[in-house]
Amino acid sequence: MNNLKPIQPSGDIQPKLLKDITFKQFKEFLDSLDEEKKTWSLDLQNNKNRKEFYEVKKDLYMTIVCVDGEKVIGLCDYYENLELPILLSEISFVVKKGYQGQGIGTKMLLTIETLMKDFDHKYVTAKHYKDNIASHKAFLKVGYEEWVVGKKYYFDSIWFDRKLVEGDDWEWKIKEL
Repeated sequence: MNNLKPIQPSGDIQPKLLKDITFKQFKEFLDSLDEEKKTWSLDLQNNKNRKEFYEVKKDLYMTIVCVDGEKVIGLCDYYENLELPILLSEISFVVKKGYQGQGIGTKMLLTIETLMKDFDHKYVTAKHYKDNIASHKAFLKVGYEEWVVGKKYYFDSIWFDRKLVEGDDWEWKIKEL
């Protein structure tokens, strides 16, 4: 399944699945992130290192990248949050600083949601650091709503609400697909 229609390429900027780039390109992208690492919530989603993350994700159609020529400039990933008592997908994205503010993150979010719908996902959650205003705005722009502590949602025949976590530095969003 290779449905990447929502991103409308501009110039040399193109969407790709992770499997369409090399590990070297992926590693160079992660190594090039500096300031972005401080505000991005990717924790390699239960993988030990970058190589394992790349190898696992490239075959699952769960991760897309945006490239400018051969250079990776953005990444968007979704995964199932196994810490929650119900199965919810969580999304994470990052765009290199020099490319931010051009709608690339927004377009990656919409693109990956298309993939998620293809796999019958009904809800998606996102978390970002409370002081990450750009992520806050990007998620609201594509239809996420703030998921505040105590607000209940009905998932698979049960009511579920987000609990307060001690030292919670995250702001949560949720969207029905």
